[in-house]
Amino acid sequence: MAGFFARVGVFIAMFIVVVGLFPAGIARAGGGAGGPWMQLDEAHGEVATVPSSVDAVSSSAGLAGTWGFWAQVQNHSGADVTNAMVSIDSGYPATGFASAGQSFAAFPVSLSQASLADGGTVFLDLRQSPLPVSGPSGFESSRSVDQLNVPLTGLQQTTTVSFTLTDPAYGTPNHYLKLTIESRVPGATLVTLVAPPLVGAGDSVTLFPGPNGGQFVLSSGVLGHTYVFAAILNIPNPFGVVFAHKPQVDVLSANVSAPVCVACGPQTSASLAEPILDGGTPGSGAATASVDQSLPWMTAYTQTYTVDYASTDLPVAPTPPCDESWLWSYTHQFAPGAWSEGEHSYDQRSVWKGVTSEYHVTFAVDSSAPLHDGHVRLGPFGLRSIDGGLSVINPGQATFMQLSDSVLRAQYDRTAVQAVAAGTPTEFRWDGGPWHEIQRSPITNRCAGAGHNGYWMRDGGAGIG
Repeated sequence: MAGFFARVGVFIAMFIVVVGLFPAGIARAGGGAGGPWMQLDEAHGEVATVPSSVDAVSSSAGLAGTWGFWAQVQNHSGADVTNAMVSIDSGYPATGFASAGQSFAAFPVSLSQASLADGGTVFLDLRQSPLPVSGPSGFESSRSVDQLNVPLTGLQQTTTVSFTLTDPAYGTPNHYLKLTIESRVPGATLVTLVAPPLVGAGDSVTLFPGPNGGQFVLSSGVLGHTYVFAAILNIPNPFGVVFAHKPQVDVLSANVSAPVCVACGPQTSASLAEPILDGGTPGSGAATASVDQSLPWMTAYTQTYTVDYASTDLPVAPTPPCDESWLWSYTHQFAPGAWSEGEHSYDQRSVWKGVTSEYHVTFAVDSSAPLHDGHVRLGPFGLRSIDGGLSVINPGQATFMQLSDSVLRAQYDRTAVQAVAAGTPTEFRWDGGPWHEIQRSPITNRCAGAGHNGYWMRDGGAGIG
């Protein structure tokens, strides 16, 4: 049955919970010998992922992927069973395979449970493999949204998915579809799921609402009939920009084969061959299940193909604004060599809202001190280079003296801040010499220096100069 491949991907756990690998109605029919039984199901297949720009996939499209495998044992005995185990074996080395996302050293890989209640399942996931595969899906599918762009206020968006079986190999009543529609936008919520009209030829639909989307399970879909599903979602806009939104859509079409074994046993274990996993050792690929109790067994394969329609990329949330302050500075630059070796000092004096503040700093100059990249700033609370605070500098170090003032932009518009800055006269002196009135820089804001390599403002911009 080339062209039918099993689901391998992030929604498989939900798939197992909702419909199992072997739909319950078929399981009961298969176990029709009456009385209790154990069940082993094995599946293999491919997931075909298409980008968000693709909204329709033809039934004849051959999409490349990799094989994945899984197996499960189900208890239909009417009582607890003990030491329930399921395993997958292969003739391939384990390199490149992963079980539930975890690599392992060698085959077989297995999972067990000490006690399994009636109706319980032990599920083994081997969805990741290095084995390539490609083939047509055997069904038509498409995705559409009524409004693509999400405005700043958010919107209520309807996603419509159509599905049409085209390959007779998907035989009813053993066919089922699992359709998942989910939004990745933070805060998105489901309004409602809308089921399609049914043909009335044994087909049925079950709805499973979720917080940010939902699932539909269509059983016994009718060949050639187009089923149209819809999910209505509230899509918020937490990003501060208009963005395009298509939700993730997974279309999983499955066909359950006729049981390989019905009411076999009583026995404590059962196996299903998996030739795809044989590798260089024919007959080594298999799924096996066992329990302590001797019971009748039923075994069957499920073959599926999934088309995953990727969601649109979400915009990057805007970076919080930098410190939105008006900033200006008073700067006097010294040439390299301006400071001789020995002890030095400087003073800064400034008026702020009628109050005068003075700062006195001492430092040393020594030819053994390292030279730092850029300038060293002589500020009101000491010396600082790009490497950190200093108390000693090299006589060849480029330096400048500076005092900066700022106010919050939220409290002052440009006209008001001009008046404030005009009232902050500033003077510098060094080594006890005369005071020098320092010219004020243009008024700017901290955002103007974003991305620069520096700690202070230079000539109205940021940097180490």
